Amino acid sequence: MNRSKHREQLQQRITRTLLRKEAGARSFTRGEEYRDEGRVGVIAERERTISAEVRGEHRYTARIWIEGQSVGFSCTCPLGRDGVFCKHAVALGLAWCEPRDESAGSAAATEDELLEPDGVRQWLLEQDRSALVELVMEHAGCDESFARQLLLAAAKGGEHGANLATLRQVIDSAVTVDGFVPYEEVWAYTQGIDRVVDTLAEMAASAQASEAIDLIEYALAKVEDTIESVDDDGDMGPILDRLQEIHLAACRAAAPDRKALARRLFARELDSPWGVFSGAVESYADVLGEDGLAEYRRLAEDEWRRVPPRAPDDVEDERGWRHAGLARIMEDLARWSGDIEALVAVKARNLSSESAYLQIAEIYQEAGDGVQALAWAEKGVAAFPKRTDPRLREFLTGMYHALGRHDDAVALAWIAFVEGSHLDAYKNLRRHARLAKSWPQWRERALQTIREGIAAGKRAAAERQFKWQPEPDNSSLVQIFLDEGDPEAAWREACAGGCWAWLWLELADRRADEHPDDALGVWKKQMEPTIAGKNNDAYRQAVALLRKIHGALAPLGREPEFTAYLAALRLTHKRLRNLMKMLDHAAWT
Repeated sequence: MNRSKHREQLQQRITRTLLRKEAGARSFTRGEEYRDEGRVGVIAERERTISAEVRGEHRYTARIWIEGQSVGFSCTCPLGRDGVFCKHAVALGLAWCEPRDESAGSAAATEDELLEPDGVRQWLLEQDRSALVELVMEHAGCDESFARQLLLAAAKGGEHGANLATLRQVIDSAVTVDGFVPYEEVWAYTQGIDRVVDTLAEMAASAQASEAIDLIEYALAKVEDTIESVDDDGDMGPILDRLQEIHLAACRAAAPDRKALARRLFARELDSPWGVFSGAVESYADVLGEDGLAEYRRLAEDEWRRVPPRAPDDVEDERGWRHAGLARIMEDLARWSGDIEALVAVKARNLSSESAYLQIAEIYQEAGDGVQALAWAEKGVAAFPKRTDPRLREFLTGMYHALGRHDDAVALAWIAFVEGSHLDAYKNLRRHARLAKSWPQWRERALQTIREGIAAGKRAAAERQFKWQPEPDNSSLVQIFLDEGDPEAAWREACAGGCWAWLWLELADRRADEHPDDALGVWKKQMEPTIAGKNNDAYRQAVALLRKIHGALAPLGREPEFTAYLAALRLTHKRLRNLMKMLDHAAWT
């Protein structure tokens, strides 16, 4: 397709109307201001795409192109990277379809004025080599990013091999920051690092793989040192991941000294706060070979012997994170060797939490050793009798049921219920008691325990000097009866002891058909507290309540009652203009 046809398509699609629709009023207005202030640079038009640099707080590159029956867009600003049609894209589109020559610094280049890339290439080919060198060096002197690209190209491909000192300097230049990198500058910052990583990837895939290994490890250390100085929104992690992938590929290609590699991997995995080389035993096994893995194991076991065992009452010291990393390494070695007892021994070195007992029990269960799995689960519950990790309790109750020890399972679920006494704990107890075919008696006991807890809470509230704390109510009982499908019992509990506002509303919805006056009483009582929120969301909730009130009264022929109630509500809250507007536009039928 020729250029005139492309331009015709662009003119048909990129219009003021489309730009306003895509960007919204606020971004469109700001984009129009940018266009009028001459912030749009020279617009390049190629095939069905226009692009230009737009000057805001920083310089960003915006692009708009034909995409199917609509248009696509991109911008290097933070909003553009999140997929938002930003003011920079608006400014570009307006400068192209509605150029303001009298105020804009540059309009779109016309078809005759535009020099195609092929024309630029031909011009360059006709120039003297020394002149081109001067042109490139001149541009490098005012563009740090371009200068770094030149250094990378020159350092990796010299006549005498890679210039490692220069490449380290380029890594320093790309990664090191002075102060803090704010969010709006992160993209440009990581782009600079990505170009360095691209070069390292090329080296790793070439005869320079050996040199690449040292440089990648150097780059990893630099990124780790700098990452906390970057307002990272997930941009730095992928850089670390990619560097590690390239490192592994370079090691496979270069076959470095295995023991030396093992020593470096172990040191970095142990001390890295960002998980660099985590799981090296498995991922580098083919590179390390038997002698490398043996060296890795020797280093790990030497360190592991210095780690003191921890019991349930022990407090973690300042070296805890490092010990945890070493434990992961020892676990990887045990799993790699397939030695279950070695893996358990590592886990058993730190029994300061319920999760350790659970993990050991799960290891034995997966290995088919139910006796040991049960023993370790029971040890964990005994070591942490109060507020036990619910996952450990559930594991043990499941094993009790599997062994036919249903009463033991329910007894354990009862302890969890007493500690919780909320709906989830009640449902958990019910599930286990039904398996034991003893739910009716446990249900009565559970309900009685909840009632006793509410009564004790009310007595304590009456004796408190300060009354700002809410008094216990019957919300838990209301929830339980609703869950059991008994709304009448739930209503009685709410009337007897009160409940949370949202439960009152749920009760009203369930009673509206057969007991409309009960529901009306709840909805009207909730009206004032709802409006007291004094924001649009609160007003929308109030209108929703009014619709429910009308929906209950209208079938009963009580429309005048609703009209009077609405009039009184308007009179009381006439100063709340947004509420009045919503009421004016509300439809009650």
